[in-house]
Amino acid sequence: MMHQNEMQYQQKLDLLFQRAFANASEAFRLFTGKPVQGGTPQYFFDKRSYIEEANQKTFHKHCLLVTKLIGEIEGRSFLLIPKQGCRELYTPLSDFKKEHVMLEFAKELDNILSAAVITEITNILQLNLHGGVPDLNILSKLVIETFIEGFSSGNQDFFVSTTFLVGNPSQQFQTQFLWQFSENFLAKIANTPLLSFN
Repeated sequence: MMHQNEMQYQQKLDLLFQRAFANASEAFRLFTGKPVQGGTPQYFFDKRSYIEEANQKTFHKHCLLVTKLIGEIEGRSFLLIPKQGCRELYTPLSDFKKEHVMLEFAKELDNILSAAVITEITNILQLNLHGGVPDLNILSKLVIETFIEGFSSGNQDFFVSTTFLVGNPSQQFQTQFLWQFSENFLAKIANTPLLSFN
């Protein structure tokens, strides 16, 4: 059940992240040329609730791209793409199938999606904020959970995630897009007038 202080953030969070993830979804489609569905935000107000949710998902090997936020708010984004999905995204664009080129393509995709979300955050909350250079790792499910948990600065961190369904129905795969913020992000949300989110 949502605490009272969490409920007062809900409308602002929805206005911010529904638009931010819609922008990211459209950027995903334009960059890859693939159909992209989804983008509904899901919120976790502590580390434990997010990890419990992650434990219910089944992953094979994934490309995990981590982008650190630089500026007035601490946080990171985590873009989780099945490794086979990375191949499907990249292969139609080039005759070259070298893995290091495919992984550079994944980094550029992460740059574009992160920028779409960061732009919405900075515009609404009037923050000086940008993303760092993405770090890419190939990890299994168990290691992914440990990896993400290791970045958390405390149990009060705020998480928001969404799932994109990428590709045609016969070859569709899921891409997870997770954002982790320190608790001062919620304070900034609370102190920003609702009118700014419209």
